[in-house]
Amino acid sequence: MKAGKAGPAAPGKDHAGMKNILIIDDDPGIRECLGDAVNRYGYRPVPHADGASALSLLASGEPIDAAIVDLIMPGMDGLEFLVRAKLLAPDLPCIVLSGDRSMEDYLKAKQLGVVEYLTKPFRIRELGKTLMTAVNKCVAGSVPGE
Repeated sequence: MKAGKAGPAAPGKDHAGMKNILIIDDDPGIRECLGDAVNRYGYRPVPHADGASALSLLASGEPIDAAIVDLIMPGMDGLEFLVRAKLLAPDLPCIVLSGDRSMEDYLKAKQLGVVEYLTKPFRIRELGKTLMTAVNKCVAGSVPGE
């Protein structure tokens, strides 16, 4: 794997104290772009193409410090992922991404406790700032999965 490329975090490794950021998006190009951005901000990207595989990772106990979740995906959508993730990691800070500006989805996501709801296209700087807020929320509160 080339330096700077988003790759899956190896299970059970500390990665020199880097915070692990779960990225869930069905579009491989967006997943890679998000992984690069997460990496640029000093975090370790943990990319997944769907909610089901991401839930399996959470259930495994792998430490995840925040999640970036696409709202519209085939199969399990982002809202369903958020509901199920809260059962496994109630304190996991989540950022929702969506190309849709639906007020209904925004309100549902906020009710589920998302840190931020960003609409596509978004600025990488905005994502970085939001990610820092999410990770600090994790550090200030209880650690997800504990």
